[in-house]
Amino acid sequence: MQTIPLSRCSAQKEIIMKKLIVLLLVAVVLATAISVGAFELGLVKSEDDRTTTLYYVEPEDGSTPYFVKKYDDGTIADTPITVISFSDTHLGDGSEPSDIISLTIIDRIIKQKHPDLVVITGDVCLGSTPYPGVDALAKVFEDNKTYWAVVLGNHDAEPWDGPTREELIRYYENKPYSLTKEGPDLDSEGNYMINVMHSTGVSHTLVFMDSGAGHVDLDICKKYGIPYSTGYDFIKPDQQKWYVDTLNDIKEKNNGVLPESTMFMHIPFVEYHYVDLESRLYGFFGEPSCPSDYNSGMFDLIKEFGSTKTVVCGHDHVNNFAVMYEGIKLMYSQSSSFGSYHSRNQFGFLLYRQVDPSILYTDGHTEFTISADGSCVDTPFFNELHPEVFEGLEDELIANGTPLPPELKKD
Repeated sequence: MQTIPLSRCSAQKEIIMKKLIVLLLVAVVLATAISVGAFELGLVKSEDDRTTTLYYVEPEDGSTPYFVKKYDDGTIADTPITVISFSDTHLGDGSEPSDIISLTIIDRIIKQKHPDLVVITGDVCLGSTPYPGVDALAKVFEDNKTYWAVVLGNHDAEPWDGPTREELIRYYENKPYSLTKEGPDLDSEGNYMINVMHSTGVSHTLVFMDSGAGHVDLDICKKYGIPYSTGYDFIKPDQQKWYVDTLNDIKEKNNGVLPESTMFMHIPFVEYHYVDLESRLYGFFGEPSCPSDYNSGMFDLIKEFGSTKTVVCGHDHVNNFAVMYEGIKLMYSQSSSFGSYHSRNQFGFLLYRQVDPSILYTDGHTEFTISADGSCVDTPFFNELHPEVFEGLEDELIANGTPLPPELKKD
């Protein structure tokens, strides 16, 4: 047997160690390259990109329902909750050209944005027989497996020979994926709240309020001791008490922390008259705001109580601005109206566009992103900037008397 000198063994070991180090470095480089490539392809997700599931929970004790997102291991995800609002759909039975336009756009936006919740701020399905329209609308959300909620507007349940507001809100409540609630026994229908939960507790509250029917009647004026008026309805004292009591209850169950909240309703407050339109954050002022003639004091209550930072209404189809007023953001949801007056068929609005071509049509939707810290960021979405939402609807637009977007016009 040949004997290898000790010095030669040491040299061989050194060579082997150097080769191992080189191989190890190559392996690390290859592993890094593969990992980066896999991440770019979406094959490997970072911890923050773990799959989440949205849950809507109605506590057994009857307290306020809530949204929460969880990872597969059951831990709460501090990821945003997204809400999209439409307004004034003015649907008939679901088959009219205007209905098809609105329903198709809502469906396309849901498929594109995948919101956690869709809110419609009043004047939704109208007429003496609104139920077919509600069914057509509900099918959109059922097909997309998307939660939705409505508040009633002044035209909902308006005809004397149709359902009452109570009957209509109950019909909405019983549709698939609908989170609409009749709410407590108040002088209005459809007052309810939904909390948004994150790991620290309730981070935000969504408030849904019935701003009332079309016009104040004599009985209401007598009941509340206010001058007779034929103006729009208003938020009643018992609703205001419910608002304070419910948010105080949420605060108590939330370790004494009052969450920020966003309010969705239909008829704007009187204070929308007082805003400085020159300082609006975005959007267009196309018609005078049409609130109640009577100031119920709801805005002052909101300001004093300190929870609600944003109020979202509908009602005035050619307004879609957002503006700060005394620390509260007052805004309009982008209009979804094609079954009533809208900016595309308003002569006055078209004149505005002739003077200033940068002014956009007011139809679209508004997106709300609620973060784990409770902040809520709203972003307007203008259909005019996304003409693809109208593709394939040329016949319905023409039949509805709505001018075709230039991108859809045939040469």
